[in-house]
Amino acid sequence: YVAHTNGASLLFFSSRDTGLIKKTKELLSHYGFGTSEGKSLSQDYNKPLIIPAGSDSLNFITGMVEGDNQNMNFESWKRVFTANFPQVNKNIKDSFN
Repeated sequence: YVAHTNGASLLFFSSRDTGLIKKTKELLSHYGFGTSEGKSLSQDYNKPLIIPAGSDSLNFITGMVEGDNQNMNFESWKRVFTANFPQVNKNIKDSFN
């Protein structure tokens, strides 16, 4: 959601897979040097993600029908995220002792 609403690509991959490294380098080269954009797309959240900017939609992200996701905003997604991934406040100084 955050990447989509900010017009950004979303990449999550393993450095142990040379095929994924190549696809990621192609996308970074496109943004950094204006080379042609690769055709890589992987939206299955059970696998490494390669989602170029503009290749997804809020309907796909939310699983909702068009119009139902109008009430979705950053705070809504933040609540969903923190409900699934509880945040732990840590004092940084305690980490170094």
